[in-house]
Amino acid sequence: MSGAWVAIGRVRTVRPGHRQLRIEPLPGLETQFAAIRQIGFRRGGQEPALHGVVTVEVQTRYAVVTLGSGVSADAVAALRGADVVIAQADMKAPEAALPPAPAMQDFDVMDVSGKRLGRVTATYFSRGNSVIEIEEDGGGTALLPVSRTTIERVDMERGAVIVFDMDPFRQEA
Repeated sequence: MSGAWVAIGRVRTVRPGHRQLRIEPLPGLETQFAAIRQIGFRRGGQEPALHGVVTVEVQTRYAVVTLGSGVSADAVAALRGADVVIAQADMKAPEAALPPAPAMQDFDVMDVSGKRLGRVTATYFSRGNSVIEIEEDGGGTALLPVSRTTIERVDMERGAVIVFDMDPFRQEA
């Protein structure tokens, strides 16, 4: 099966006792971690060691993966720095790109259930990605990176930005 694997990230840190790995996805491949059930790890050109996945939590910069119970703590510890691969056949089609941040100016902001959270009041650019400033309906502001890990979709017709969890991006008063 050599050549049928695609690298999607690298293991940065491990929690052997919990069988957890913190993986840094390769740019543009963050969505490959959603709903993954089997994952491979390799060093160099070796065939990957495959492991079942119990849970995946996709965060802003990392994916936290919990492996199945058949993996020893020593085996998990040895995965630090390994390349993360999936079978080429399991690759998901790339999602459509998000519109540029200025196109979201004055849009309503809603959570995935449809509840209105606020309004985009400003946009900022940085080297890594753009940021939208959200004035929340209940008071306060949030600075949300424009990324597939924070924004589910942008509805251009309705003028709405549909976001995942804004809590980590709320600004202290």
